[in-house]
Amino acid sequence: MQSDQDRLDLFRVYLDQIGRHPLLTKQDEIALSQAYEAGLDAQLKLADTDPDDPARPELEAVAERDALAALRRPEIRARLEDFHGAA
Repeated sequence: MQSDQDRLDLFRVYLDQIGRHPLLTKQDEIALSQAYEAGLDAQLKLADTDPDDPARPELEAVAERDALAALRRPEIRARLEDFHGAA
């Protein structure tokens, strides 16, 4: 069982780790959520799109680029890893 001091130390370590990466700006959060939504939408459309459909290459590009591009930014990826590691 952890003591209050141990929990406080772990909390300080967590705050130190997430503090190493800049916070997302409002514009970053908006861009990230829009990219994520566009990627999900493209993936859903791809599921109903025939392999020979001329729109398929663009949908594939959007699904790959928009859903993952924002996560490739190091500070966003690090923030998400810190957040999910703490959960």
